[in-house]
Amino acid sequence: MKRGAERPASPDPMERMGGRLAAIGLALAVAIVAGRTFYPSEDAADGSGVIFILLEMSLGLIALACWIAGAKGPKPGAVTWSWGVLLGAIAVSTLSAAYQFPAKILLWEWVGAGMLLLFLRQQTGRTSPMPMAGLVVSLALTQSLIACWQVGVEHPRLRKMYEERHPDVLAEIEMMGIAPGSGEERLFRDRLYAPEAYGTFGHPNSLAGLLVLGLPLLVAAAELAWRWPTRPWRLAGVGIAVAIVLMGLLLTRSRSAWLAALCGLGVMAVFHPRGVRVLWPWRRWLLLAGLGLGLAVAMLSLVGVFDWLVIVESSKSLRYRAEWWWGTLGVIEDHPLFGTGFGNFGSAYLEHKLPFSSEEIRDPHNFVLELLAGAGPVALVAYLAALGFALRELWERNDQSPDTDASTLPGGTPLWWWAGVVLAAVMLIWFAFPGWAGWLGMGFWAFALVAVSGFRARAAAKTASLEHAGVEPIARAVFAGTLALHVHWLAAGGINYPGLLLPCWALLAASSGRISDWSPNFSNQVTTAVGLLILAGMFLQTLYFPLVERDRILAEVRSISMEGGSRALERRTSAQRYLAKSQPGDASHWAHLGQLETARMERSARDRGVAQEAYRQAELAWKRAIQLDPRRAAHHRGLAQTYQAAGKMGLDRQGYAKSVASWDEVIARYPNLAANRFGYAEALMLLGKKNKAKDEFERALELDRTPHPDKKLSEAQRRMAEQFVEP
Repeated sequence: MKRGAERPASPDPMERMGGRLAAIGLALAVAIVAGRTFYPSEDAADGSGVIFILLEMSLGLIALACWIAGAKGPKPGAVTWSWGVLLGAIAVSTLSAAYQFPAKILLWEWVGAGMLLLFLRQQTGRTSPMPMAGLVVSLALTQSLIACWQVGVEHPRLRKMYEERHPDVLAEIEMMGIAPGSGEERLFRDRLYAPEAYGTFGHPNSLAGLLVLGLPLLVAAAELAWRWPTRPWRLAGVGIAVAIVLMGLLLTRSRSAWLAALCGLGVMAVFHPRGVRVLWPWRRWLLLAGLGLGLAVAMLSLVGVFDWLVIVESSKSLRYRAEWWWGTLGVIEDHPLFGTGFGNFGSAYLEHKLPFSSEEIRDPHNFVLELLAGAGPVALVAYLAALGFALRELWERNDQSPDTDASTLPGGTPLWWWAGVVLAAVMLIWFAFPGWAGWLGMGFWAFALVAVSGFRARAAAKTASLEHAGVEPIARAVFAGTLALHVHWLAAGGINYPGLLLPCWALLAASSGRISDWSPNFSNQVTTAVGLLILAGMFLQTLYFPLVERDRILAEVRSISMEGGSRALERRTSAQRYLAKSQPGDASHWAHLGQLETARMERSARDRGVAQEAYRQAELAWKRAIQLDPRRAAHHRGLAQTYQAAGKMGLDRQGYAKSVASWDEVIARYPNLAANRFGYAEALMLLGKKNKAKDEFERALELDRTPHPDKKLSEAQRRMAEQFVEP
């Protein structure tokens, strides 16, 4: 340093602390988005992802600490206030829900998403959208690789091992807490033999949603790579990544996702500075890509992986959705103001479903109807407003940003990004389902591929001197990907799945927001601090502690279920009874208790006193489940089967008559389910009404041959019905 020159001012300690807190928060945000995407979130209403909600609440406190440290950022505007109105509407619908526990869980999932949104918008101007875009691409690429591995290698091997009852597969099933012969094992088997790819998600449509969000970002990366002088190897890397994601999208067999992907790519072309003319120089590459995709589809068809019926029978899928949507309109008519409360739709839908429509759907497979039926019109308007304002800010920020030079663009991948990725991997190994660790190598392989996918914007600016080289294409990609995902949600649903909601809004929050130097004053900081602390206390009291207690009891029940003998059944029933009484509003706990008490009754045949007491407890449990969820056919069916078993054991002389009466209730509500008709016929046969039983067996066989019965008859049931109808 020259003599007399001024020394650079040392950074303010509070400012330095704020920067460190922001880096920690950004690492947490990356960990939350990555971890929640890999962790199955279709069952979010059961509270399995509470650890992620806890981390999201921590982000709200970090945002407050950054403000106290003097951090400046965009002033809360239309997006933030719209999101606040949305949360308020969901809270009101939760309070009015018939069953509040799943509604509370999903409410806190949305609150956690709001905390993530608040923190990332606070960082506007200090971070680039590049790292979050790179994260979404890496997640899409990793899930695509897993999908290809599943369909090509893993599932064929597991099917063979499962058919041979290999000890390794049986041990893995046991680790998952799945009892042999249970409904959970049937679901495991159905998932194993499903032709679609689903990655680590619970449904192919969920995987397809993530790929639809990531595909436009990869196209933007291809555009950046095309502009670089050293583009051949970079463009080749992006091309490989695009091919892998397209293959994963193809293997999901999700028609709504294919249409949404085309919409997203069309939006990117239309809003390109050169319009659709930008495609003309790429015509040869596009033709080659189309031929390659057609060849891949033909090869997959030859080996049996791709079935043309997926396209041919698309009208049938649309008809099913029309049936679901028509039933959903009845739910909305019954709950016009506040909705049913999230997590309560499935029960309310049963009263309005069409005769041949599916009985067991969790959502209407349309995000507009899902918000309207679950949380009411205010929630729908608030969500659409937040989405519209965020997309407008994204476009305005891109148009109004000053000329960008290399010094203002991100230099490679920041350290907090890698810290978040590592933290997500550690969390998944620690908290997630068995077998996750086996995917780690493939996941990091995908992260390595991202390094050549075109997200080093500073290198682009230095080598090509491009104005907005790394910002403008990515902004269009975020805009297109967000719209494409919502197009997919119009036919697939899933807006309540955090594994899709969080990546979408994290990407949007990191890319939108007006850059400003606003900072809350002291009174605003105090108000925010008090509000966040009250919110954190409510979260701990209403959700976290009850879930910890529930999980403790469930762990005890599962550990006992692995044991054999009547003693284990007694202990498991006792634990389930405690669980049902600790959460008396959960119909599923009472239904499970009814099953256990019925099993205890059947096992205690030699001790009539114990069997009689178990029968009484089973009857009470089933009636409680029916009282809480009167539309659920499974509850009436369970009570009928308990009466039937009691009649066989001689515990109740009116058992068969009561069983038939319960089946009458089931058939009156759901007359077009083959499994229900078969059970009804069995009860009639035991009661001695053989002619009517024959009619019901015939009806069961007729319904079993319909295009999409909810519950097909088993082979044994089908043979029994055929023998009775045609002796």
